[in-house]
Amino acid sequence: MASSVPSGADPVAQIILSSALLSQFRYVPKAPEGTQNRSKHEPEDPSLKPWNVLSFLIATGDIKDEMASRVIAVSGSITSGQITVFLVSRNAVPGQPSPSTRLFLPSNVVFPQLSFFHVQKVVDPVQHIDDVVNIAHFFATTPKDRRAAEFFLFLFCVSRCLPKLTSRIENGDRIWSGSDSRTKAPDGDNSRHPTNAIYTALRTTPPTHIRPNTFIHLSKDLHIYLKKAEIPLSPHSDTHDAYPITNENAVDWAQLVMDSFQTMRTYFCDLRSKWRVLEGASFPLQIRESTNAFETMKLFRALLDAGVIKHLITQNVETELQGMRRRSEESKSSPVEKLVKNFNARKAPSTRGSSTSVPEQVAHEEAPSTADDVQPVTRSPVFSDVPQTAQEDVSPSSQEDVPDEATLEAADDDDEEVADASADPDEPVEHHLVRHLRTVTLPLDIVSMFISLSSSQVGGGAPAVQAVYVDHPPAWPIAHQDNFSVIETKMKSFLPKHQTAGSLPEPGDGPFADVIFPAIAKWPKKLGNQVMQKVNGACVHAEAALMARAWLSRHGGDSAASSEGEALIQDVFSHERIPVGVSKKCCVCCEYLAQLLGEPSEDGQPGVEFVLSGTHSTVFPWVPPSGLPHPVLKKLAKRLIDALDEAIKASSKDVGSTQTTPLHASAPLPAAAGEEFDRESKRLEELSLMYMLQGAK
Repeated sequence: MASSVPSGADPVAQIILSSALLSQFRYVPKAPEGTQNRSKHEPEDPSLKPWNVLSFLIATGDIKDEMASRVIAVSGSITSGQITVFLVSRNAVPGQPSPSTRLFLPSNVVFPQLSFFHVQKVVDPVQHIDDVVNIAHFFATTPKDRRAAEFFLFLFCVSRCLPKLTSRIENGDRIWSGSDSRTKAPDGDNSRHPTNAIYTALRTTPPTHIRPNTFIHLSKDLHIYLKKAEIPLSPHSDTHDAYPITNENAVDWAQLVMDSFQTMRTYFCDLRSKWRVLEGASFPLQIRESTNAFETMKLFRALLDAGVIKHLITQNVETELQGMRRRSEESKSSPVEKLVKNFNARKAPSTRGSSTSVPEQVAHEEAPSTADDVQPVTRSPVFSDVPQTAQEDVSPSSQEDVPDEATLEAADDDDEEVADASADPDEPVEHHLVRHLRTVTLPLDIVSMFISLSSSQVGGGAPAVQAVYVDHPPAWPIAHQDNFSVIETKMKSFLPKHQTAGSLPEPGDGPFADVIFPAIAKWPKKLGNQVMQKVNGACVHAEAALMARAWLSRHGGDSAASSEGEALIQDVFSHERIPVGVSKKCCVCCEYLAQLLGEPSEDGQPGVEFVLSGTHSTVFPWVPPSGLPHPVLKKLAKRLIDALDEAIKASSKDVGSTQTTPLHASAPLPAAAGEEFDRESKRLEELSLMYMLQGAK
């Protein structure tokens, strides 16, 4: 049976700790069937594209946030094909000041401005949103020279999003660089990237699978690049040329792909190197280098759209890329997952390598029960057993449970951009690679989105483009109650029974540390500190904040916006389906929240349907946004605790296997009461097997 939650427990505290623990597993929970979750290789809902693009453009990153981890979420309204209003929300760290709600209106700004094409050390977020509003309004109301406008938009995107654009290029190294993924390649070094691996493999072993008379159709504007690559031309139409791709010249196409990527990489990495040591306020983009990068990016995107990559993926290339991807995953680990693996490796030596091995941890899980079977505890017991002196020794077995420093460091370098770029368990190599390569050309999507706003109407004929920054209400308060008895029960089997006072973790500094730390106060120092670092770094995700605000708007919650902005917010959230755009896939917690808010409430209020980009199936430390109904918080806490249960089982079942690739659950997580029977049957089977094995000893 799924875990029961004590009635007195605070679901907010449980959500924060459960998500922090789950972030320490290389475990991928599958979303329940019948939800809006989409695999990475399923088409994106078209209604999301403008909001995803705006999200990327507005989340600029800065010198302290080069990965732009403070993600932006965007929703809005489109009238007659033109954006009229968009709402902006940002990841918020509880306890830190958040910008207040603000309405942005277009002003009489002429585009382009010289300042738009200077790379700034730090981009002021308020000014940046104001600039985006003015640019959107300009393109919606003013006829323009398309070719010049495209290039100026590209420069604006580069000047404002340089850190994030460069990090997306380097994500390929982190995902495919094998055992070297723990160390960063020098700026501009493309030797670890899959485009280089494809070219190298085809030079050694040319393909044999390409059929005769296979052609790649490209715009005539790109002829100069194909001519330089010495790829012959076969005229096809007035607008496109046909270029043969053969077993003999496939390596030339691979080199064109590799060289194009290298050109873009060099451009962005050189700019970032200059940006990092920038002493003044800004520096200008060079027109010649930027023009070359822009035209190369268009060539690269055209090669992807024309399907060149599929012709270059031979069996040898696929094997090589799979190996690179697998070795990169193997070089990463998870402290909590390793703790579970080490425990079960020691406790079940007789079944090592057996597919029927059952983790001893099962004996510590609650037997089929109800919430009434969970006895409330008035005070967390963890402090009562903490040694007051350093006289006790840590047993050798306890030392084995503690992950090494390398494991702890590896677990801390993951971020949502990398999680989004990583592969689904069943994602083909070709699709995964093309998906990654497309992210590098996102400036072209930004250009396309703004150009599409062009209107034949001039002056006041088109509606003004407006924006509202939606602030975050104060974080949920957490009651000091018995919050973690179920979680403690799940984890205590794997922890050392004794720890010296000097080897205990510290709570760290965070808004929830004093409430959550008691649950892990007896953990090994390094491991406990790592988990507390995750807890203290947990934040309210931007998309979750927008969803909570939409739910409140639909159900009469208090407005957090000004009277001017409130009308715009109400208009956006009055739509039957509310798009929530981000520049990446959502995390598991945000996906779960969308599912739960989409269901009718317990008092009969209708749910709110959100359109998301699906999930990258990774859990990150997560704080619920304020304003969510308590039943939703309880359901979300229960799902995460059940997910922790599944993660422990998945890690335990891997004991004895020589395979160390990421663990992926083969069964979906609990979603609805109607699935309780299946879960109960599975749990009883596991308990029965455990008792059989114990009886055989």
